[in-house]
Formats: sequence, C-alpha cells, structure tokens
Amino acid sequence: QMSVAKVRPIIEEGAARAHVLGQQYLVWQILWPEQMANKQLLDAFCGAMNEAGKICAREGLTFNFHNHSAEFKPVEGGLVPYDYILANTDPKLVKLEMDSYWFADAGRDAIEYLRRNPGRYVQCHLKDRAKNGDFETVGQGTVDFAAFIAAARKSGVKHWYVEYDRSADPMRASREAAEYLKRWF
Repeated sequence: QMSVAKVRPIIEEGAARAHVLGQQYLVWQILWPEQMANKQLLDAFCGAMNEAGKICAREGLTFNFHNHSAEFKPVEGGLVPYDYILANTDPKLVKLEMDSYWFADAGRDAIEYLRRNPGRYVQCHLKDRAKNGDFETVGQGTVDFAAFIAAARKSGVKHWYVEYDRSADPMRASREAAEYLKRWF
C-alpha cells in the first residue's frame, strides 16, 4: 500500500538530488495495478501524492505524476484511477506529466483532458502510437501532434520530451522526430 510514510523519504531524497542536479521537477513515474485496485488504495496514493507535492513546494520544486494507460482501466467500484487522481490531488501541489502515447493507447482524448484541466499539465512526453498499437517515431503514427501541441500549449505545458520506448535505431528516430516537430518549436 502507498503510504505517506513510505513516500516521504523517497521524495526528500529526490528533492536533495534535484537540487544538486539543478532540476526543477520531481516526477512520480508509475502506479502499479496492485496500488490502484480500489478506492482505499487510491485514497492512500492521492494522500501520498499530496504530501509529495507539499515537500516539493517547500523545497522550491514542482511535483508531477506521469500517466500510463493502466490508470484509465476501471477498477473495483467502476473508479477510473486517473480521473480519481485528478479529482483527489491538489492542483496547486500535484502537477501532471502527460504522455501522448499512453493516452492514445488507453483510447482517451488527451486534448479534452488538457482543455478541462488548464494549468495542471506542465510537462509532456511527445510519443507516437502506430496503428498496430506499438511505439512509433514521432510524426509517423496516429497521434495528431498539431492539435495536441496546440492544446497542450494553451493548457500551460512548459516542457516537452520526445520519447520512443523501443526504437531499433534511436538516432534515426530522434532525427526524424526533430525534423517533424520543427514546425511547432
């Protein structure tokens, strides 16, 4: 179970390292299925994330939660973990790092989430999804990056990261993604 007592030392250590490295953000990168199986577990997670946000704010850092597609699958009681996290964490303390691939993989409208939650998303992973569901070089898959980037900018996203989880040729994929994204950056 995710508890404040378990999260506090992790975040405090992360904050200390962030200061040494000159970082501005701390990101909680994953929530495992067994950590979000019901409301009780989600309440514990949200409490821990709010505490992490308080620690980061006190340290002059911004705390973020990064999504995957699993958080969109309903759990016990029909709760959608991602929506529950959005509703039960403090928007001033817990920001979000949106991953375009995982929203697409979950069949969710990332642009609608950006529109409904202005100021909540500050970082974005630009990652494309192939028609067969696999990862793809940014600009060669199914994500509408023109609309996505426009909505993300309007929503307040400040930082962008190109990502491709399993590329056979990462340098080629990086060059092609950079060339494709030039029109917006």
